[in-house]
Amino acid sequence: MMEMALLPWAQRVRRKANLPVRLSWGDAGAHSLSLGDFDEPRVQIHVRDDEALRLL
Repeated sequence: MMEMALLPWAQRVRRKANLPVRLSWGDAGAHSLSLGDFDEPRVQIHVRDDEALRLL
């Protein structure tokens, strides 16, 4: 559910900035979205509290 809410935002970031960043959340980063096109991210951001995701 959270992934579907964040998907339009992540697509905009990917299209406008194409950052080598992976945003993950959930237990052990079970869910993630890439903010750019890459093989391996240079930066990985793990959000510990799912409630913080709505601030994006």
